Amino acid sequence: MKKILISIATILAFNVLSYAQTPEKMQYQAVARDNSGAIIANQSVGFKIAIVQGSANGTVVYEETHNSSTNAFGLVNLQIGGGSPLTGTMSAIDWSNGPFYVKTYLDANGGTNYQLMGTSQLLSVPYALHAKSADNTFSGDYNDLSNKPTNLSGFTNDAGYITSPDDADADPTNELQTLSLSGSDLTLSNGGGTVTLPLGGGSSIIVIDNTNYNNVTVTNDDVVNIQGTVTVSANYTKLNNDGMSISGGKFIGSGTEEIRFGNNSVVKGVKFENVTIDAHRTTVFIGCKFTNVSSIGFESAFNGCEFYNCNTTSVLKVGRIVNSKLYQCTIPRMSDISNSYISNCVLGGDYGSSSNLFNIGNITGCRIFNSKLYSRANSITGNFCDGVAIYLYEGAFGTISGNEFDGLYTGLSSFIIIDVTGTWYSAINITGNVFFAGSASPHISVTGSFSGSYCTMKISDNSFNRGSVAVTNSSSNVRMVVTNNVLRSVGSLGVSGNGNTVVRDNDSF
Repeated sequence: MKKILISIATILAFNVLSYAQTPEKMQYQAVARDNSGAIIANQSVGFKIAIVQGSANGTVVYEETHNSSTNAFGLVNLQIGGGSPLTGTMSAIDWSNGPFYVKTYLDANGGTNYQLMGTSQLLSVPYALHAKSADNTFSGDYNDLSNKPTNLSGFTNDAGYITSPDDADADPTNELQTLSLSGSDLTLSNGGGTVTLPLGGGSSIIVIDNTNYNNVTVTNDDVVNIQGTVTVSANYTKLNNDGMSISGGKFIGSGTEEIRFGNNSVVKGVKFENVTIDAHRTTVFIGCKFTNVSSIGFESAFNGCEFYNCNTTSVLKVGRIVNSKLYQCTIPRMSDISNSYISNCVLGGDYGSSSNLFNIGNITGCRIFNSKLYSRANSITGNFCDGVAIYLYEGAFGTISGNEFDGLYTGLSSFIIIDVTGTWYSAINITGNVFFAGSASPHISVTGSFSGSYCTMKISDNSFNRGSVAVTNSSSNVRMVVTNNVLRSVGSLGVSGNGNTVVRDNDSF
């Protein structure tokens, strides 16, 4: 007969019943192989399993036999405790008194001529059977206890027991206390007293509302919570301290009142209506809303804010605006704006009607509708523009790239209007844009009389769709390169090569 080898798998798990009863069985797996290592597949086999206490050669406390069959992979699944007992019972094993070992015997022919295949120590998992002692937990009913005391009054005078609980009144609720916070004062109700909470560095929590806003004392690094609507009738300087954290509530005025903020302060979730803002370039506004505000600080930063009907006529430059929304706003000067929604706005100064040549900075990743953008020295990149005109003027230099221009609203004839009047130096690159509208004629217009020495433009790799003319140049002394553009349903490129213009490799469809 072939020598048979057996590969014994790890004991996998215990079956757990839903009625808190611990089954007296352990799941066991084995793989039978012959002496060459080949799997004994689809064959009847006989097993004898012994549980030994103390050592590998200790006392057999339980022994049983199994008749089973291997599967196509030589695998046998057994339940120790589910076989035919030879010695002892599973329920009588004291699992707390280990160690325990499993001896495995096999008859590869399915009989009782067993051969010892090996011995393995049972580790932590089988001792879950010891948890059956938890079946004797307290049900919650005193009458279910055994050896319970028969005279509970015997506890009455024992040391450590309350013999006569009495708080001197019959009110069961008057000992209940509540905590309240006012500013940095934490108070316990019913005469419990008050403590002032330190914030470190001498900071305080200040609560401002419409009843106390003129009376509070505020210093640097304070935390201010504005509650409700505060109506101001004069300039408000209580928040003009450095390093403050200000949140909540609303300020409202008649239109001329100024709210002043200090350096390195953060203003979060505050609404401003009919007031002006005096803030510094280190002031940050997060999630704030501005309505009818005529000044919003000097180069302050805005993240996630909303601006409605804000006409900042002041020469002070608005700072960086990110992830925000602008509706019906006129902002002559701005550092830059990105990832924002802009509708019915005029950003930058109108050089045709004002002697002050104001400017808007970089515009990136915005959705812009029915708006005018006046610009010098900037980058306008990756925006979606519907009904938008960009005006470049006097000494403009920068790049307009990766934008989509679609549609124009009343009064605008071109998407990009470049006026070189008064320019002594200009360098403009318009590349990789898509223009689509029948009403724009032309899509790009260059006008004005250049009197300086250096004015260059490059219009390349754009797609012009629909319309009568793509580009026109009625200016003087401008060096222009128009190349590698695609025209689709556009009547004319609009420019041709001459002394100042180079036109090549433009395709028309």
